[in-house]
Amino acid sequence: NLIYKEIDKVERFYSKTLDNLVEEFRVILEGNLNQFYTVRKNSLSENSSENNEPFDINFNQFQRNNGLTTIEKNMKRNSFLGEKEMKSLQRAMREIYRDAKLLQNFGIINYTGFVKILKKHDKMLANPSPKNLAKRKVSFEEFQQEDRRSKRRSAINDKILRNAVLPDRKMKKEVLGTVFEKEFYKGKRLDDLIKHWEQKFTNIFCGNDISQARVLLLPPKHIEIIEFDAFKIGYHLGIAAILAIWVMWDSGEQIFIHRKDVSIIEQPAFRVYRACAGLLLLHWSWAVSTHVWTLARINFIYLFELDPRHQSPPMKIFNDAAMETIIFLLNLLLYYKTQVGTTFSFFHAGYYPLFLCLYTLKKLFSPWNIKKEIWVVIGKCFIAPFTKVDFFSTFCADVLTSSVKTILDIAWSFGFFLSADFLMDREEWMNRSSDSTKWENAFWYKNVAVPVLCILPLWMRFQQCLRRYHDTGKRFPNLANAFK
Repeated sequence: NLIYKEIDKVERFYSKTLDNLVEEFRVILEGNLNQFYTVRKNSLSENSSENNEPFDINFNQFQRNNGLTTIEKNMKRNSFLGEKEMKSLQRAMREIYRDAKLLQNFGIINYTGFVKILKKHDKMLANPSPKNLAKRKVSFEEFQQEDRRSKRRSAINDKILRNAVLPDRKMKKEVLGTVFEKEFYKGKRLDDLIKHWEQKFTNIFCGNDISQARVLLLPPKHIEIIEFDAFKIGYHLGIAAILAIWVMWDSGEQIFIHRKDVSIIEQPAFRVYRACAGLLLLHWSWAVSTHVWTLARINFIYLFELDPRHQSPPMKIFNDAAMETIIFLLNLLLYYKTQVGTTFSFFHAGYYPLFLCLYTLKKLFSPWNIKKEIWVVIGKCFIAPFTKVDFFSTFCADVLTSSVKTILDIAWSFGFFLSADFLMDREEWMNRSSDSTKWENAFWYKNVAVPVLCILPLWMRFQQCLRRYHDTGKRFPNLANAFK
């Protein structure tokens, strides 16, 4: 029943869209360009009325008066106003032709999809072997366990999977018999529309050269569209490069003037900036990864089970990372210049890293509807033995095991700000006694917090491997990954 509903849904959309194209075809050939755009606007409107009876275009009605339509007669009488109207007409005819081609591809893709679905159904569900049936029963039991913990599962999924456990009959031949009767498979009316549209475009613009008409009707391939997002990335990266050179130049200049190490590494808040740089590097790595996956046509959103409504395109991620890099470098430059006394500031230099940390915290949690998924997955990593391990949680745990240095710097930054050490200048910091920074040498930090933070990501990954072994029963590679 479900696949028949989907076939009817595809057929309704196909027929309605084709009816709209036929109506636009009729309006254009009558020479009413203004009415064409009105018809197109109405066909795209959500509130447009549905026609139960499809339009039936009779191409013979346009062959009167020696085969000339209203537009062609007007062209012959030179009654058009000029070049502007000619370009408008050509653009309108291209739009209809493009939509007709897209609708043709829509029918082909959906037919191919139905064939693949039915082929998979007959292979996996119809007359299954005892081994496959046992696997499906295990899958159903796992689904029921997951369903108790997740409210996102719908009742219909439960019903589909429950029925899928039982053997089913082969359906490919029966369902495809229905598909063969549908208009989106036959495509005769659409093929006639495309054929006559090419002929009319040829008569009006190409002097009966149909090959030239087909070339003009399709979008030109040699025109490169310059995306504004790519321009913004280049612009932001240029600013970031200038700021990075400025920071290195100032650091080298101060070392040369003072004849001693007054570089950024020797400043009190260096580890704060290193922590923020580590998080920024993760953002850049995610941007590069999504870009490469997109170019390779890897559906990472499906693999990671992410919500596609809340995922940004790679260009947007690159722009965000570039803008954050500019803010990071500008803050670092102001902090360093204030710390060494080469610029005037209204407040203490230690407030610059504090402002940067507050900005970083905001970017980690805002906007919440986008960042929520990553925090939910990180939470699942912490409770790995008690929850099902998916691919994205494994990916995140691997990233955390490679980010121990950044995690330690983040922990150090909390102590740095809570102890008010960020208000020290460089001289105080270099000459500080062990008592003034006792939190660094305290037992709870040096012997508890640091070892726990070092081993925690590895422990989470270890627990994930054991859970995978428990769920799948496969020793390799789960136990091998757990003990390596």
